Amino acid sequence: MQANPFRPFRRWLRPYRRQVILGLLLLFAAQCIQTVLPLLLKQAIDDASGTTAAGSGVLTIQLQWLRDISDPIEVYAGIIAGLAVIGWAVNFGMRWYFTSLSRYVEGDIRSAYVEHLVRLPLRFFHERRVGDLMSRAINDVEAIQRFLHHAFRMTLTGLLTFFLSLTLMCLIDWKLALLSLAPMPVMVLATNAVAGRVRDGYRLVQEQFATMSSRIQENLSGMRVVKANALESRQINGFEELNDQYVERNRKLVVVRSLFYPFASFLNGTSMVVVLWLGGLRVIDESLSLGAFVAFNAYLIRMSRPLMMLGRMVDEFQRSIASLARIEAVIDHPPEDRGAGADRCITGEIELRDVSFAFPGDDTPVLDRISLRIPAGDTLAIVGRVGSGKSTLARLLPRLLEPTTGELLIDGTP
Repeated sequence: MQANPFRPFRRWLRPYRRQVILGLLLLFAAQCIQTVLPLLLKQAIDDASGTTAAGSGVLTIQLQWLRDISDPIEVYAGIIAGLAVIGWAVNFGMRWYFTSLSRYVEGDIRSAYVEHLVRLPLRFFHERRVGDLMSRAINDVEAIQRFLHHAFRMTLTGLLTFFLSLTLMCLIDWKLALLSLAPMPVMVLATNAVAGRVRDGYRLVQEQFATMSSRIQENLSGMRVVKANALESRQINGFEELNDQYVERNRKLVVVRSLFYPFASFLNGTSMVVVLWLGGLRVIDESLSLGAFVAFNAYLIRMSRPLMMLGRMVDEFQRSIASLARIEAVIDHPPEDRGAGADRCITGEIELRDVSFAFPGDDTPVLDRISLRIPAGDTLAIVGRVGSGKSTLARLLPRLLEPTTGELLIDGTP
């Protein structure tokens, strides 16, 4: 993954800096509340058992007044329950902010895409399929929204959870904490190896989906031609071939994902087994308190969750990056140049100077070095056989098409 996974989205998140900051503050508050809970559990266990082993005094919350209560466990339970309720409210606010943010960005991207699309020259649409452009507006934008709605929030939560939990684990027992990090180098290498394949795989899947959408759009818009020429079987076979290719590309992507997810779970499981074994031995020989051991394992579980979800976050991130690249390839395409005189009144003089035109991908010119001048107010009839270029010449005048070479002037202005 990139060093800053959110950098590609800065362009779209910048207008919502306030919402992002508020969401981050709520996220930080929620994680702090979740981080305190294992400490309360640790202290409750150590107070109840009267443990004085190593680790029992580490990070002890100063609630000495609880010792004067006949049954402090009930008070601990009440405090934990109260923090859980507060955490629920903070989590609700955080989720609401990030969900709203994802919908705002989705709307901005789709609006920017469509607004720019209608300003592109007609030549652009000769080089693109309608189904592909529709797929970008719907499927690709939804992939970006899904990332911002879920994986974006989970990535931020995971990073904060990981570092907070690791810090407290080191304060409880730094040796066990270092031992729990043993799988990390392997996890990082595996993630880097998988990320590129997932991104390329999703790009191919999206392109194939666009091809299928184009075929469906062509069949529906040309249904009269299909029926008139009895082409139903041919069109069905062609679509089935495209569909099989789509399934195959998805299957290859599933293979990569299916290998990575269990591998990440295996590494995390191995780390937890080793910590449980060695930590349990230390509790037995009273070199570590039971409360500290329980809290350490609670933090280990919290720290392992982001690692368990790393595969999914990489998956959704690479999908969104591939989709964002497809969207921005259109948005960054130069719009149509309407010229300096697009808004001025014209008298109607038309002049073509050595104008030639060929459609994209075809080297045979439809018009070849046409030169003529039509004074304002004159009428000129253009005749010729079908396909001789009459309609093409007419489309050049309002700039629905651009000449391949030569110059077209209205009242002496290009």
